[in-house]
Amino acid sequence: MISDADLEFAETVMPAFIETAKMFSQLSVGAQVLSIGFQEKVLGNARHRRVTLFLTISWFLFLLAIGSGAMYQYTAVHFMNYYFQGQPDGYYPTSWIGFFLQPGVWYAVMMVAFFAGAFLLVIGCAQQLYARTVKSA
Repeated sequence: MISDADLEFAETVMPAFIETAKMFSQLSVGAQVLSIGFQEKVLGNARHRRVTLFLTISWFLFLLAIGSGAMYQYTAVHFMNYYFQGQPDGYYPTSWIGFFLQPGVWYAVMMVAFFAGAFLLVIGCAQQLYARTVKSA
């Protein structure tokens, strides 16, 4: 059976992790919108501008962060459901699919994808801004 201390800990910590996952998903959406606004407003005439590989990969990584954040929230709720029913080991199947049902896996994917996407977004925007200044000089 689950102790009161474990129950209190889970009721305090798990919502904080779920809220953090939601925040990173929202930041990923904002970063995608920011990069498109950068293309149009700062660089101008976005119709004839090619998107760099860095920006394309960063958009993919932000989409991955959004999806893995949603999967984290889904698996975390199911994990807590099994945990509170007294079956902490019964949640994970013994096959390889059990690895993908662990909330921590999706949380790690979300964090890595977000920060890698943010890094590549900065590199891609700097690359385009540099190309624009060299072309105008």
